[in-house]
Amino acid sequence: MRVALVSPYDMGKPGGVQDQVALLARWLTRFGHDAYTVGPGELASDLGEFEHRSVGGSRSVNLNGSMVPLAMGRGVAKRTVAAIADADVVHVHEPFVPSVGTAALRRTAHPVVATFHADPARWTRRIYSFGSPVARRLAARADAVTTVSPVSASAIESFASYEIVPNAIDTSLYTTGSKVPSQVMFLGRNDPRKGLQVLLEAWPTVHAEHPEASLLVNVDGESPPPGVSYLGRVSAEMKRKMYTESDIFCAPNTGGESFGIAMAEGMAAGCAIVASAIPAFVHVAGDSGMFVPVGDVRSLADALIRIIGDDILRRTNQTAAIERASQFAIDRVGMAYLATYERVLDR
Repeated sequence: MRVALVSPYDMGKPGGVQDQVALLARWLTRFGHDAYTVGPGELASDLGEFEHRSVGGSRSVNLNGSMVPLAMGRGVAKRTVAAIADADVVHVHEPFVPSVGTAALRRTAHPVVATFHADPARWTRRIYSFGSPVARRLAARADAVTTVSPVSASAIESFASYEIVPNAIDTSLYTTGSKVPSQVMFLGRNDPRKGLQVLLEAWPTVHAEHPEASLLVNVDGESPPPGVSYLGRVSAEMKRKMYTESDIFCAPNTGGESFGIAMAEGMAAGCAIVASAIPAFVHVAGDSGMFVPVGDVRSLADALIRIIGDDILRRTNQTAAIERASQFAIDRVGMAYLATYERVLDR
């Protein structure tokens, strides 16, 4: 089967959607299918070895509160259509994102699977709601619609029938080795939505109760508080080392999340989870997580103090996290997408 995996975001720049597209391309290729990616930019070397068809360069555009690298301008739609012309199935990720996503959805005669990833901003949800007849006609161009979580599903339920197929992780990359006692990790951009400031405000209370505790943070910074290490941007190898060695993964995000890939990766490596009680994180971690109110510094400190100090609770949560993360394994998610491809081809 020849599958065109379409990303509206630059495949040479870091991003969750790009990572998911590349992971699925690698999995399909490994199982003997002819999978290639289509999107802006040149393929980043760390995403794997598979064919990528670039539709041109990108520029940063503010979308859903973040700057994202999109291909805009004349010729992008035409190049996108040409790039998917020989596919058996076209799998469009974020099909409402211009120009690549919308062109691949609207202007191909091939069977189309459309996957929605995001938790859109409130104004986008209002547009979807008021413009649902238009959105419904556009979504109807897809032969199957999937979405990655109940959070992203809530944005499209007014205009599309869908199946939830979660984001995937390559569980083979994450080992559950010896943990550094009381080591907490944070992984995310220094963006207010990621909640790092909330964690840093909570940390002095945690460290006063547990002076042996340490916090690893993958951002640049100066004069870290006691027990905090600013690591700056980390490599994929270093990220996996952090997962393997850390006792606890802390996700104090304030919102705007539809899933929680980094948290799922931490779970696969046996980290106990302490996270904000946003719907996406509750969905991903389930009973394996310890959740606190969004932005509540005191509650976050109390939760970290408790799980650092309670060996039985921490180990129970770590075991539960490994078990829950298995449902996001690429073998499981890949088979779900493959079944969807076969279903739309049979229509």
